[in-house]
Amino acid sequence: MKPYPKLPTHPQLTAETFNEKGMEVLEGFDVFNETQSVLGRPIRAFVRGSGPIRVLIWTQMHGDESASTFAVIDLLHDLQQNKEERIWDRITLCVIPILNPDGAAAYTRFNALGVDLNRDARHLTCPESRFLVSIARDFKPHWAFNMHDQRSIFAAGNTINPATLALLAPSFSDEYSGSVMHRKRAIALIGSAVSQLPTPFLSNISRFDDTFYPLAMGDFFQELEIATVLVEVGGSESIIRHAGRSLAARFLKEAIRVILNPNAQVWQTAPGAYESLPPNTNRLRDVVFANANIDHHVVDVAVQLRYNPKREAWDMICDTVGKIDYFDAYVRIDLSESPSLSSTQWHFEIGKRFQLPSMWETFWEQQNIRSYQWVF
Repeated sequence: MKPYPKLPTHPQLTAETFNEKGMEVLEGFDVFNETQSVLGRPIRAFVRGSGPIRVLIWTQMHGDESASTFAVIDLLHDLQQNKEERIWDRITLCVIPILNPDGAAAYTRFNALGVDLNRDARHLTCPESRFLVSIARDFKPHWAFNMHDQRSIFAAGNTINPATLALLAPSFSDEYSGSVMHRKRAIALIGSAVSQLPTPFLSNISRFDDTFYPLAMGDFFQELEIATVLVEVGGSESIIRHAGRSLAARFLKEAIRVILNPNAQVWQTAPGAYESLPPNTNRLRDVVFANANIDHHVVDVAVQLRYNPKREAWDMICDTVGKIDYFDAYVRIDLSESPSLSSTQWHFEIGKRFQLPSMWETFWEQQNIRSYQWVF
């Protein structure tokens, strides 16, 4: 499955960039409905097909989660290459690319009011949330795919394998008394689609935490009796999420194939395949500077890399300081041979940008991590 070539993977994807370089993947789609974001940016739902099976996909509810949007773009590109027009007689597909365009422009999780749209399902305080729920009520999908990115800290179970793809059929509250068949269908769909993926990918697929969140959109959709699948694109050996984009697109393609070509035997074994997915575990950090000597005290320093759109480069965010051998890391840099830093040279603030000490720069450059910098 080839990626759409005009939009290379990048941490930030704005609606303006998508409109300029990606709209051709929606050739053949019509506008189902549209609205405006808090700041007046257009938000559109596109629809294609006349089939009885209705599928809804939305992306970038969180503005800084672009990899899942790229995966959907690749899916649409692949469907566009499929010359078998009969597929559109069997399915009606509705897509909302970049539900949160204000957050995408600012490269933030939240919308322009500071609201996390994924915690606005019940109250619908924002136009973006109201639009999504109105589409669900008007379009009446049988299936929904809620697309996200997850942090690179997650591994697949008790391994050091990054959870490059995490999947979930959201759960119900204890008070829920409606049908549960649609959740069982979502579980079966995940298990069936995963079982069709090549074996080498399976070690990097996990199951997302199924704790019920009453304000979360996926959980809310499940209570609307829509078979809902949460897709989270996670980390891999490259800070640019090419692998996650590719794997998520492959999963979506297999999921659509299973929906259109149900196989009774596969569906019967699928719940077991879903339950056997290892859970997300918080055991990875992007970079660990091990054995740093600070005023003759030896500690480890874990940092997370976060894209800074203003600098078009990656910031190091200080995550943890101490002896942290309970974390694995994508990159571990041993500072045993580095000179000791004095306490006056040591500056850090947990959760804030970490200024790399000059004495550590040679060790950093030896890892070629600067090659992760990506200019659009």
